[in-house]
Amino acid sequence: MSKPVSRIAIDRFHMSQHIGRAFQQQRKQVMNTFHRRQKEYKHLKKYWKLLQKKAWTLDYQNRYWRPSFRDHLTEQEIVDRLLSYHSALRQGYKLYQSFLSAFHKQDTERFDQLLKTDRAQLPDSFQPVIKTFRKYRQEIHLALTVPYLYKLKQKSS
Repeated sequence: MSKPVSRIAIDRFHMSQHIGRAFQQQRKQVMNTFHRRQKEYKHLKKYWKLLQKKAWTLDYQNRYWRPSFRDHLTEQEIVDRLLSYHSALRQGYKLYQSFLSAFHKQDTERFDQLLKTDRAQLPDSFQPVIKTFRKYRQEIHLALTVPYLYKLKQKSS
């Protein structure tokens, strides 16, 4: 009888989800620095999905009336305004989007550059995620270089 073979499997979806949760946590922390009646609080609460969206898929051409801003704005303009509310949120957004881009492009070099970021410079909510990414760096490299439909060959006994 052969021993079962187990391997650590990491996929890009769960890596993106992990870094996305860290950014959501940071957004909530920033949001809670404002009073619930302030426009900044309301905007960060209402438009959270735009902040989670991949930056390269944001609509930057079509303007629509946004009653809470009292202006015609594109998705990109809304994100720009939300990020103007707090410098730490802007920093976290850039880090989050950089990781999403590295995962999407399967760019291991960019991923490694991001891991070299000084931890003291990172928002607190990102600390455990970066630590985990550093710990599983090799497995993540594998996930970034192997196609989704890759099948492992099993030894037959």
